[in-house]
Amino acid sequence: MGSITNAINQTYIYCQESKSTAYFVNNGTVFYFTDYFGEDDSLLHHFYYGAQKVLLGYYKDIQLKDELMIDGFFNKFITNLHDFTAPFFHYCKVKYHFSFNTCDNEHNPTEISFQTSCIATIGKKEYKKVTYSFLLKEGKIASFTINNNQTAVCEN
Repeated sequence: MGSITNAINQTYIYCQESKSTAYFVNNGTVFYFTDYFGEDDSLLHHFYYGAQKVLLGYYKDIQLKDELMIDGFFNKFITNLHDFTAPFFHYCKVKYHFSFNTCDNEHNPTEISFQTSCIATIGKKEYKKVTYSFLLKEGKIASFTINNNQTAVCEN
C-alpha cells in the first residue's frame, strides 16, 4: 500500500492485494477519508473506517464525533431498503468516535496512541460495533488493531 495522487490531484491509498482504493485529504489539521472503492473485508477497508477522521495534533481530552455513510456496515438488503426509504426517514446510522489514549510527551511527542470506534445502529438497536486502536511512533503508524484481536504491524 502506498499514497498516490491521480490526474485531478486527489490523494489516495491503493492496496494491490485487494485492488481497493481509499481517497483521503490531509489539510494539516485533520486527516480524513472521502471515499472508498473495493472489498468490504480488506485491511484497507478497516483502515478507511478506523482512521475516518484523525486529528493531527495531540490535545489531551479532545474527541471527534461524526456520522458516516452506511455503506459497508449493513448487508445489501438493509442498505437497499434504507436507500428506498431515506427520503422519508433515516433509521440506519453509523456513528464514529475518535479519542486519544496516551502520549509520551505533550509538547514533543514521539509516541501517541488513539482509539476509534464505528457503531452501526438500526433505530436504537446496535447492529454492529468495530473498535480500532492505533499506535504512532516517530510520526508513523507502528500498529493498527481491529477489535482488540487482529493487529497489522507497519514496517515502513
